[in-house]
Amino acid sequence: MSDSMISKSNKPNHSRFSSQWLSSNDDFVATPRRQLLLVDDDDNVRHAIRRELEVEDYKIFEACDAEAALQILEKNTIDMVISDQRMPVMSGFKLLERVRHLYPKTIRILISGYTDFSGLVAAINDANITAFINKPWDESELRELIRNQLSERRKGRSFKPQVNTPGA
Repeated sequence: MSDSMISKSNKPNHSRFSSQWLSSNDDFVATPRRQLLLVDDDDNVRHAIRRELEVEDYKIFEACDAEAALQILEKNTIDMVISDQRMPVMSGFKLLERVRHLYPKTIRILISGYTDFSGLVAAINDANITAFINKPWDESELRELIRNQLSERRKGRSFKPQVNTPGA
C-alpha cells in the first residue's frame, strides 16, 4: 500500500497530547488528543468531514479503503472510526465488525447515503456500531455526536445506538 493512500492531519501540532486549563484551580493538565479515523473511498467526503472537525482538537487520520484503515489502526491508538458503508472490496459494515473484534474500545460510526435498514440492523448487532449517520449530514449535529460519543467513552459509559437521519 502506498503512503499516498494513507494520510494524517497536516495540522501543526501532531502531538498525542493537548493542553487544557482546569477552571477550578487553574492547574495545567495534559490530556490525550482524541484520534479519529475517517474511512471513505470518496476523497471529497473525507475532506468535508475533516473541514467540519478542524475546529475541534482532534488528530485526524484518513483512509480511502478498509485495508488502509486497518493499517492505520494497527499503528495508532484510534479512539473513533467513522466509516462509509459502500466501499470497494470491504464494506463499512465488515470493516467496523473487524474493528469491533480487534479494537473493542474503539467507537464505531457508520455513515451512508444509502438507507438499507436490514443492513443497519445487522451493523448495530454484528459490528456494535454506536451511531449511524445518513448523508447528507448536518455539520453541527455531526460535531455534537462525535463530542458526545467521545465524552461518554471517556466516562466509561456504554452507548445506545443512535440513528441520525436528515430532518429527524
